[in-house]
Amino acid sequence: MPLLLKNKKGMTFTELIVAISILSIGMAGFTMLFISSWKSNSFIIEEGMAAAQASNSVRKISKELREIRQAENGDFMIKAAGENELVVYLDESKDGFVDRVRYYVDEDEDIFIKSVAEASGDPLNYPENYDGDEERIIARFVMNGALTEPVFKYYDNENELLSSSPTLTDIRLIEVNLWINIKPETAPDNVRIGTSVELRNLDESI
Repeated sequence: MPLLLKNKKGMTFTELIVAISILSIGMAGFTMLFISSWKSNSFIIEEGMAAAQASNSVRKISKELREIRQAENGDFMIKAAGENELVVYLDESKDGFVDRVRYYVDEDEDIFIKSVAEASGDPLNYPENYDGDEERIIARFVMNGALTEPVFKYYDNENELLSSSPTLTDIRLIEVNLWINIKPETAPDNVRIGTSVELRNLDESI
């Protein structure tokens, strides 16, 4: 009975090249998918961290604005009120003395800043300008300037919206809104963080 021999011939050079090409294409596709997924997850994490920072800042501002009071030199509780700047008096340092606190947007850097100045001298008074104030960045990637969206809006005791330069004694409620976007050139969706604060102490001072 004749012996049947199996063909033990290996892959040809052409078959090897085709196999390597298919493997390379598969690896390239997997790598691109991994990079795309990594970038997407990285953006989501960074955006979430920026939004969380802004949310914490807005929540803290809300608490602080409820504690505004007359300045140590007798000035009214609110010193200045604009669309992207608010200056008030409160005991920010918790030392029993009223500080001057300024919240404002640096549109060139897309950051939201809080500056604090303590009263000094005899009688107590505050620096004439803000150059010597202690400054802290409390939110980054703030798009309010680029979007022409005001950070602050002001309402009277009947909840009527006041002008962008309101009469300070008319203010009873302040709306705070921060628009956040870490990559506005590639991710057009902006995240809004906002709250409204009723200034109860104002009624007692007028």
